[in-house]
Amino acid sequence: MIFQSPQSMISARAEVLGVRGTPLAAMQNEIRGASGAGHADETGAAVEKQDCATLDLTHLSRQCLGDRELETDLLLLFQTQASRLAAELAEHDRLSPLAQADIAHRLKGSALAVGAPAVAIAAEAVEICGRASGQGDSSGVGRAADMSQAIARLTEAVSQAAGAIARLLVS
Repeated sequence: MIFQSPQSMISARAEVLGVRGTPLAAMQNEIRGASGAGHADETGAAVEKQDCATLDLTHLSRQCLGDRELETDLLLLFQTQASRLAAELAEHDRLSPLAQADIAHRLKGSALAVGAPAVAIAAEAVEICGRASGQGDSSGVGRAADMSQAIARLTEAVSQAAGAIARLLVS
């Protein structure tokens, strides 16, 4: 098997998604569908533009068949689980790369289910790093740095999603 760096794996995924030749940030915006403009939700409440990119409320509404109470419950569960899993990953020095990948995979699935694409993208990067590191390649120092950066980005994405959820549930 030929090793690919996590960045090249993400670039390959970008090609599959049809955002070939764009930097990762542009790919994330494309996947998120971020237009950069705020909007009002179904109740008419203003939703901040950064929250539009962080949470896909249309996806969540479809997943819950429009049941607002279920949406709220799922967002609260996701907020709790995502924070817990991100905290586990932050202690990555005690976890094997494959354990990190498994945690990131769980977080990615949850994020995709509730419509938190930025978290899903960041979790996928951690998962890719963990699976690549688990292959036993000799370039461990570079991979540890990649993993640390990926975990830092994931922690930030989880923090932004948790903030967006908190703002949404207050309004």
